[in-house]
Amino acid sequence: MRTIFGLIALAAALTAFAADLAADEPPSAPGMPHASKTTFTKTEISWEAATDDVGVDSYKVYRNGVEIATVSETSYSDDALAAGTQYTYTVKAVDTASQLSDASPELIVQTLEPLTIDDAALVEQVVDSVDSNGLTASELITAVQNAFTELGYDPTFDKVDVSLLTELVQQKLDAMEPDPEADPETPESRAADRAELDQILLDHYEGHSFLELYIQ
Repeated sequence: MRTIFGLIALAAALTAFAADLAADEPPSAPGMPHASKTTFTKTEISWEAATDDVGVDSYKVYRNGVEIATVSETSYSDDALAAGTQYTYTVKAVDTASQLSDASPELIVQTLEPLTIDDAALVEQVVDSVDSNGLTASELITAVQNAFTELGYDPTFDKVDVSLLTELVQQKLDAMEPDPEADPETPESRAADRAELDQILLDHYEGHSFLELYIQ
């Protein structure tokens, strides 16, 4: 009799366990990823969190269809890119039962084109080394100067009105804040922004263009 009751208890436990597994749904797909701070070799992507009936444990990040990272936050910094190259990113959520969600919508990121100016490699290195996160325009300009100094150079702004430069940089920083409602940046819109800034510099700095002043 005790054996029969033991078998009944075991069957009930297994039934309950199977019911729990059946009730545990995979997580929803993460929201549309967005890119920010894209330079020559780096970009930062972020996305809206997935939902799950039990809990989301982590996210898998894919570049061009290949898994490159597993993270617990809803953002990832990729610093293994090539200049002038297009990449496609997707993200999948993993729940506490190791179930994988469908992929997020695709995000296409275009890194900056290689420069064709004197000391291009140096300027690209400085741009990639400076993190603008949380910096004001003045702090960012100082960070750029420090980056040049660390590489053995003595940067000066003898051709530039620093107050106007600071204003221009602050405008660019404000524009870099991710806006989910904004249209994604394209090579054409980036070229239009560059042309507008070039004209401002030509009007104020005696013919010195954007590239000549090494502002990226």
